[in-house]
Amino acid sequence: NTGELVFQYHIPFTYNPDSLSQYNIRSTPIIKDSIIYFGDSRGCVFAISLKDKSEKWITKMETPRWDGSVVSEMVIDNGVLYCGRYTNALIPLDLETGAPLWKFSDWETFLPSTPVFYKDQVIIGTTINSNHIYSLKKATGEKNWELKVKGIFFVKPIIIQDSILVMNSTDPFSDKWGILYFINLEKGQIINEIHLENSTESSPVLLNEMILIVKNDGLYAFNFKPYMNKPGAS
Repeated sequence: NTGELVFQYHIPFTYNPDSLSQYNIRSTPIIKDSIIYFGDSRGCVFAISLKDKSEKWITKMETPRWDGSVVSEMVIDNGVLYCGRYTNALIPLDLETGAPLWKFSDWETFLPSTPVFYKDQVIIGTTINSNHIYSLKKATGEKNWELKVKGIFFVKPIIIQDSILVMNSTDPFSDKWGILYFINLEKGQIINEIHLENSTESSPVLLNEMILIVKNDGLYAFNFKPYMNKPGAS
């Protein structure tokens, strides 16, 4: 109503002028039951009360490779907190305690994209050297299927028509191209793909029967229905 600051929390750290970049907050937070959840560039995940700024829990995530920075949007599903990070492992946390529940690793790459859910599956994309989309069982992290594709994934995908994943990849070494994939989530198969002249790290957005996506040169909108019926690239 007024723009007045109502909440501010500083993550705890020991001052070191040479390593302040370790304490950036890049992840998009999520709020549930007056608790805000977010992560930082050290790979820590925080659950902080919005009422009194008390720390419900703080979990330092295991970081097998890369720096472990939490970079994706936080996502909650059935009492479990998920996020994509600059490391090769996806590790969901128990929402109440912050305890790790399971780990899925792809040792060739890292997994920064925001997870999305379909039935009992969690879907996540990879980046360099791997170039995969994975479907994992939400209960155990066991792999349902994997799909080898082109490009790298940094963004949050969307689901249309209840079972079709729309997820865009980018050129790992330039911004010359990108691909918007339409994938059948039951089978883990590509239905269609749209080749973009310029890549984008923008997430696609669904509006009625249109998909919107932002690129370097503007905002694009198109009807997705024709791409559900015509196989092959376009």
